[in-house]
Amino acid sequence: MSVRYQAVFEADALSYSESTTSQMDSQSVHDKSPIIYYKSESNHTWKDLLRLPNDPGKRRLAIMSFLLIITFLAGFFLYLTLSGAQIFKQLSQEKANTKYGLQFIPDLRVHKHGVFYYSTSKGSAYEEIKNKYVNEIDKFLDTYWKDQLSRQKYSTDCSKHGKIDNKWCRFSQTTSFKNFNKECTNQDNYGFDSGEPCLLFAFKDEIAWTPEWSKKGEPKQLPLKCEIKTMFDTYTINATYFPPLEARDGYGGFTMNKIPSLPIKGSHGFVVDDDGEIIYDLPALIFVKLRKMEHKIKLKYVCSIKDSVKDYEFSNLRDFVGVREFAFTIQTFDDL
Repeated sequence: MSVRYQAVFEADALSYSESTTSQMDSQSVHDKSPIIYYKSESNHTWKDLLRLPNDPGKRRLAIMSFLLIITFLAGFFLYLTLSGAQIFKQLSQEKANTKYGLQFIPDLRVHKHGVFYYSTSKGSAYEEIKNKYVNEIDKFLDTYWKDQLSRQKYSTDCSKHGKIDNKWCRFSQTTSFKNFNKECTNQDNYGFDSGEPCLLFAFKDEIAWTPEWSKKGEPKQLPLKCEIKTMFDTYTINATYFPPLEARDGYGGFTMNKIPSLPIKGSHGFVVDDDGEIIYDLPALIFVKLRKMEHKIKLKYVCSIKDSVKDYEFSNLRDFVGVREFAFTIQTFDDL
């Protein structure tokens, strides 16, 4: 039996080709002729790639290329490390910032779609949502009043602005949440029963920030205003604030006797809780009571600290590293 496949080394193949090429033509090639393939005698391995060339010029070029690659990889790794650290720091800072400033109760972040629903009718479907809102406000205020009661030793009654050294000022529920016989209390489920819900805001300032007032004298309150914002304009809402900003309609006022929230020094240092954490003053509070609204669509509400209200101007709002503005969507439950 004839062999059609025959392996030859490169040297043999060259001599064979030279001696036989001239004798071959299209008619002399037989179909059963041996088919020759070439087998290289080269035994290169991956280790050969690591050997520097003998030529000095090529050697220098190889070394420079190697160092360039190492430098690039080291720089790229350093860039990734620093970028990751910067992103982590930024995320940590943003998370820390949300601990201070405006806080909205109920916390819409834990509710479906982050939308605030209200209704002017009494339906069983809305009752579940309403009860969640009311329970959250109740829980927050119950904790607030209990904490304030437990701090009687370090607390006293103050004017809206006046502070007493090393004392906390009590926040009065009776005088703060009532206005012209209208109120935000749990007696009517904070207005939810009547279709005029009360939204609770707290201003938590444990970072020793204080407004730098533009005029002489120190105002007694920090202005808060809620508005409707669209793509094209901003609208004032029909609302009542508890407590209101003095001499300025359409605003609420956080009492300055609780801004900033400071710790108290006892005989053995700062007063701490059972876990050894330093206790700060409780935040100032404002209820915003929404009046009955005619709209039947989703609207974006923005409640924010204002620094340009006449007689209440201050210049360092941007220095406050906390939540200065809270945006949320309000929708009538009847539209669902």
